[in-house]
Amino acid sequence: MSYSHKYNSHYGQRTLPANTHASPCRKRKDLTHGRRGDPNPKIQNETPMPHYDANMRNKNDGCKRARRALANPALTFLVTASIVVLGLNNEVFGYPGGYGPFRAGRKPASPPRFKCKLIAEQTSPGDNIDGALRRYRPAAVGKVQAQTKLVLRGTTNGWIISLIGAGGRNLLPTTVTNSMTRSEMEVFSCDLNKDGLPDFIVNVWSGGTGLAFFGTEVTFLLSSKEGYRAASFYLFSFGKEDLVQFKAGGPVYFILNDLMSSDGEKTLDGRDHNFWVYELYRIDRASFVPANADRPDFPKWVWFSNRDNHEETTQLTSQQKAKLMKKHRPAFR
Repeated sequence: MSYSHKYNSHYGQRTLPANTHASPCRKRKDLTHGRRGDPNPKIQNETPMPHYDANMRNKNDGCKRARRALANPALTFLVTASIVVLGLNNEVFGYPGGYGPFRAGRKPASPPRFKCKLIAEQTSPGDNIDGALRRYRPAAVGKVQAQTKLVLRGTTNGWIISLIGAGGRNLLPTTVTNSMTRSEMEVFSCDLNKDGLPDFIVNVWSGGTGLAFFGTEVTFLLSSKEGYRAASFYLFSFGKEDLVQFKAGGPVYFILNDLMSSDGEKTLDGRDHNFWVYELYRIDRASFVPANADRPDFPKWVWFSNRDNHEETTQLTSQQKAKLMKKHRPAFR
């Protein structure tokens, strides 16, 4: 059996200060029902995923908060210039480097990942990705599966992902879609759950404006005895730093980042502020398990100020942070 699971890290809507810089929003499709914006992740065979309350609903659809994030001109220029000059042939840094969850020299190790080889490409006839086709061959990870092909087909609703094994066998029979409609992407193979089989990462950039320019949707394909299981997350600038191991031989964790405002909460200095918020998910076989409780320093709230900062903010109390998390993450109450 193969599953596909959509995690939406942006629940509900929020009120941002007046200098919010947003890109135009577009409706997005949910993997199961053809409609996106519903904050509830869904497994396409309607089986609730462990560690997640599938009955919790937030009816307030809307654009991702990433598309409503504050624009920081200096950060925008630096990252934009890096992507333009270096291109996506070079790896892009993960979470915002100046506001990461770890101090300099204290970043945990990242598991190895390998870029998949693009072996065939068909461009779309128009300006969008509709009709585009890309085929990738995985790098050798774990048990070599030379005949495995990762196929991406462009549509008006994003990239449909297929995983084809030996003899044309479909390793991911359930339809999986990365809903970004841009052509800039990175595709990796790795062994995240340490079962000796290759896992896959498909990271597609959003191409928005302001901070949304760095928004990406990353789709993981995790191997299991029953087949492959997919999970997608929206975050800022996915990179190798977003996958970590805190100890040698330990499990791999995914660091999900988000940008939250104080949203009416009274801060220490009485002003409205924005914060980079980091949460942990532990990769357990073919699942992403919410794992903030595994580390005393997570979730991590870093004040988005005008200087590099990696410290837990004191602008909000722990009660206020919990309230904001409850408001913007209703599925994890």
